[in-house]
Amino acid sequence: MARMRRKPFAALMVFLTLDLLILALAAGGLWYIRQPLQDKLEAYEAAQPKNQLDNAFTNLFSDPDWEALCRMASVEDTPYEGSEAFAAYMNGRITQPLTYREVFSPQENARRCLVLSGSEKIAAFSIIPVPGTGSWEVTGMELFYERAESVSVEKRPGWTVYINGVALDDRFTVRTAETAAEAYLPEGVHGWRLEEQQLDGLLMPPAVTAVDENGDPVTLERLPGTNRYVLPAFRAEEIPPDLRQIARDAAVADATYALGELGPAKLKTYFDEASPLYAMIVKNPLNLQKYTSAAVDESSITVSDYRRYSQELFSARVKLTQNIIRKDGTLKVYKLDKTYFFTKNSSGKFLVTEYTNEDVTQITQQVRLTFSAGEPVSLTVRADAGAVAAPAADGPEGATFLGWATRQTDDRGNVTLQLRILPDGTAPGGLEPMTLYPVFDTL
Repeated sequence: MARMRRKPFAALMVFLTLDLLILALAAGGLWYIRQPLQDKLEAYEAAQPKNQLDNAFTNLFSDPDWEALCRMASVEDTPYEGSEAFAAYMNGRITQPLTYREVFSPQENARRCLVLSGSEKIAAFSIIPVPGTGSWEVTGMELFYERAESVSVEKRPGWTVYINGVALDDRFTVRTAETAAEAYLPEGVHGWRLEEQQLDGLLMPPAVTAVDENGDPVTLERLPGTNRYVLPAFRAEEIPPDLRQIARDAAVADATYALGELGPAKLKTYFDEASPLYAMIVKNPLNLQKYTSAAVDESSITVSDYRRYSQELFSARVKLTQNIIRKDGTLKVYKLDKTYFFTKNSSGKFLVTEYTNEDVTQITQQVRLTFSAGEPVSLTVRADAGAVAAPAADGPEGATFLGWATRQTDDRGNVTLQLRILPDGTAPGGLEPMTLYPVFDTL
């Protein structure tokens, strides 16, 4: 009786064992099937465009390698700015953490995004699927930048200006200036002169250095808040006392000779008798019969605008008043105002070789105008020219040519045109170094 009661228990144990075994096999089978499915699901999710964009953005812009990005975007270096300058420029534009926003892509199957720093556009790129691989690749890299900076540098002739270590040549000279004294100086001798060089198309303010004709560094002054480097304004030098006396005596002799109170023999004590000026003076004596006497007012004599051109040549401006008594007893006041040029002779004495009533400190300027219409045309003209021989400009059929204008673009991309040269070539507002564009009325 007892053994018969054990049979149902044994059968139950066998049943439970088989049941557990089946459950274990099922669980193992489910795990075996689930893992590939999980892997496939993860691979599927990773292959989705959104995830691919996330990965591409992170790889490219979490720590941007601007040199590599430049190659991807086909951005080329310039002679004055290389990859380091470009990287500094781009990093300077990143004022907030980089993010991206997906935008429309005209390319089939491609997904495109815009990389932003706040609202500032930094870059754009696309991803496209690689056929048969299930993967995506980056294409269409674009970097947003503007080469909108320019620099101008005043220098002396013979100096060399370097922009980021690269020398500028004469092609970059946009303005020259000199004084009226140039017309009275011997060939090869020059007075105060200035040149201005300009370089456009820079990403950021550059490093500017210069050396003189001997290769020695020179100091350039940068105007605050600008990329303009200037030289000190033209100023007359302080005349040494001995040269002041020479200029004073020569002017008194000149005024005295003009009234017949000094003969040619005495005049050549102050004037170079070998000079064309001396020959001209003694060839044309004045008729002084209507005068009875003349005297220079010593207190009226001033000497100014001294300029030393070399060890053998200087100039100075002398003003004086001469009181002349006519034969009828009336007084005539004669004012002399001349600049005298003195050259040292073989004996080491300074003598007058030239003089003029012109103010030789007056500065004349030549500026370069670039007319941008097709192939650019450059002209060098006087800055005070009232008219310019501007090139012809071809416009749309039936359009009226309004003239040549400068073009300025603000931060928002708005373009402002300012008319500077009219169709007949007149320049009502004066001239300066500038690039000009033709303007047409197409209405």
